[in-house]
Amino acid sequence: MGVGVLAAALLALAQLSSQAQLSLQGQLSLQGQLSLQGQLSLQAQQPTPPPTRSTWQAGQGCQDCHPDIALSYRASPMARTLELLRPQEAQELQALSGTGLASGFAKLEYSFVAAGQQAHFVEHAADAGTNPSVSRAEVAFAIGAGVMDRSYALQRGGALFFAPLERLSAKSVDAPTKLALAPGHSIMPQLRLHSPITDECLACHTSDLPAARVPQHAAPAAEWTVSGIDCGACHGDVDGHATWRSQQLAGEAPAGQDPILNPAKFEPRARLSTCGRCHLQGDARLALERGRRGHAALGTDMFSSTAIFGAGEPTDDIGFVSHLERLMESKCFLGVPLGQMSCETCHDPHAALDAPGKREQARAGCLGCHSAGAQETQSSGDVLGASCSRDLASDMDGNDCVACHMRKTPVFDVAGVQIHDHAIQVRPPAPSKFDSVRIHQARSANLKRFSWPGVEVPLATDPGLRMVALAAAGQRGAARELVDEKVDAAVQRLNVYQHVRGTLLEELGRLEDARLAYERSLVLDPDWSESVVNLAGVLLKQRRPQVARQRLDALLARWPLVEGAWRNRSLARLALGDRAGARSDLERAFELAPRAVTALALHQLAGELGDVAASKMWAQRAEHLEPK
Repeated sequence: MGVGVLAAALLALAQLSSQAQLSLQGQLSLQGQLSLQGQLSLQAQQPTPPPTRSTWQAGQGCQDCHPDIALSYRASPMARTLELLRPQEAQELQALSGTGLASGFAKLEYSFVAAGQQAHFVEHAADAGTNPSVSRAEVAFAIGAGVMDRSYALQRGGALFFAPLERLSAKSVDAPTKLALAPGHSIMPQLRLHSPITDECLACHTSDLPAARVPQHAAPAAEWTVSGIDCGACHGDVDGHATWRSQQLAGEAPAGQDPILNPAKFEPRARLSTCGRCHLQGDARLALERGRRGHAALGTDMFSSTAIFGAGEPTDDIGFVSHLERLMESKCFLGVPLGQMSCETCHDPHAALDAPGKREQARAGCLGCHSAGAQETQSSGDVLGASCSRDLASDMDGNDCVACHMRKTPVFDVAGVQIHDHAIQVRPPAPSKFDSVRIHQARSANLKRFSWPGVEVPLATDPGLRMVALAAAGQRGAARELVDEKVDAAVQRLNVYQHVRGTLLEELGRLEDARLAYERSLVLDPDWSESVVNLAGVLLKQRRPQVARQRLDALLARWPLVEGAWRNRSLARLALGDRAGARSDLERAFELAPRAVTALALHQLAGELGDVAASKMWAQRAEHLEPK
């Protein structure tokens, strides 16, 4: 293989990896990058940073004054959305693995192996005899309470990745608990151990995001605590409230007002947003505030600071996180003033869904507007469009409002999981059927931006936001058609707009325009590593390897865990005649993310440098990583 062929192969890999970092975040969409690193400020003031948390996770500390609520909440799934492995969970994962599960890629199989109370994820070749292990990584923590499914975070090379296997509960699949391929890995088996876990995923599973880091899936610092959603997620500064209240009880005069927040007292849009921040996912999410990490500020309207896009055409297909989206389509929601029907109408946020009395609470939520059976009022008939002949007050065998009007159906984005459709309908359609899972709800370029009924959202028709959303939703052809559209000046100051536009311009072969877009992105956020990596790739295509190397040198001096930067710098060194340096950079890239294609490149470089033993070793490692 000549230098030109080798360089072309590595450059293709670098571009693929850079785009994969953007297209495979969280639920395998652009939303992981879109909602976290937007640089657009539409408000006069910057959002208030979340308070520092100490002992308040899952209601600890709050129990002194609110014992019943704290005890109930600690048993709820929200309190356990992110946690270390439970006792014996490692052994259970090993038992469920059996001799291994097919990966769908080459001849590899996947399994978990217990090591005391810890667990490792292992790739192994199905026919490799006595040395089956291909690669392995330690399970860092679990994502999800496990009521339906439970994913696992792997730590390898100083970064976090999704485990290719997840655990499905008996409740979700109406069958014994089992392991299955994680959604993204069932769609793209080549992901293997390279699907990053970013803040977009973590933000809906913990109230305490790790400190900002580059790349965004770098492993958090050791002092970061793995914990789920705590009281502060919905009530704000719980530490400040405890101090304020302690001073008040001691007879002192607390400074200022009690900082605690009660979502029940928010105006309707902010109240619904408290739940909607995590329970309305859509196909693309784009933050419209400068420097924001995580969700819209508590107590604000999420649609005023986050552009969320979903399928523009009517569909009965629902996603795992579609609760508020579907509720907003219901006649029950649309037929009353905004806020009169909310999530708390049926759900107690401090308790599990299967806690005693919660089924009755959901039923009472319906009967608050629709009296039972023959006593149904004319107003409820106007909303429903039909009457209900069932005597709900006496029917306790499961045939209640939810069973009849909120169908239980499989979701399109997680195999084997069924949930209740929150689009409340008089006569719901039959449960959906899916031959395979998919990432996005939208099947075309027809996207809609979510908003409250009758309420205008900022930049509602801006083509720049739509371009980014289309790219996030996998509609890159339609997105490319918008690269030259005139966009609002505020959107031009959004670095994710500049970055995504750069990727689309690259696809169109407009390298100089792409370079300028990446440069603008980096003016807005110098630490956006994906823009540096892609910019270097464009510079290499423009035969400017020295400039490319300078940009990558600066990035790696600050953030040495960016794998794509090491690979692109190896290309720059190769173009400058520094084969030994190129080899060194590729070896570092391989340490961070072992890939067969990187090993093959190292095999070629070692051979050209006359290191026959190393060349043979890298060829063997490539074969080991990707059995034929």
